[in-house]
Amino acid sequence: MAITFSQKKQRQKFMIIGVLAMLAGSAIVLWFGFLAPSPSPGLDVDISIIPSSETTTLDMDILQHPIFDQLGTPPSPDPIPQTDGRKNPFVPL
Repeated sequence: MAITFSQKKQRQKFMIIGVLAMLAGSAIVLWFGFLAPSPSPGLDVDISIIPSSETTTLDMDILQHPIFDQLGTPPSPDPIPQTDGRKNPFVPL
């Protein structure tokens, strides 16, 4: 009789610990996911790391490479043949 009572008490203890762990995990997810104040985006951005448009240049000399002269127009893709379906697709097979 004492063994059964002890096992039930131990099971109840583990269940309480499990429920408390799930509640704590849910509270942490809710706090960090939804309720915590988030930093405002854009306030801590260092503008000096963003390249300006006047420093960006495109090197078009690569298009003068002789390998590009050998390129032709790509072949057109073959059309996919259209197959007719059943007259009434809702009728069982």
